[in-house]
Amino acid sequence: MRSVVTGYRDSGGTVGPVDRADFGQSVGEMLSWLEFNVRRLLALVGIRCGEREVGRREALAMIHALPRMIDSLDSTVALVGSALDR
Repeated sequence: MRSVVTGYRDSGGTVGPVDRADFGQSVGEMLSWLEFNVRRLLALVGIRCGEREVGRREALAMIHALPRMIDSLDSTVALVGSALDR
C-alpha cells in the first residue's frame, strides 16, 4: 500500500484524509453481490443446475461477513491512514 501511495504522490497526486465514507463503495458492492445471490437462491436469476445452492452458500457467507466488515472499518481507516502519513 505504501509503495502505491508513494508512487501516486511522486507522480503529483495528492491524498487527503481517509474516513469511513471512503469505503462506502466496497460495502455497496458487497451488498449488490448479496442481492444477486439472494436472487439466485430464489431462482429469480441463473436457473442452471446448482445455482440455488451456490446462491444460498454465498448469501449466507456474505450475511456473516458484513457485520465484521462494518465493524472493521475504523481499524481499516486507521491502517490506511497510517500508510498515507508516511
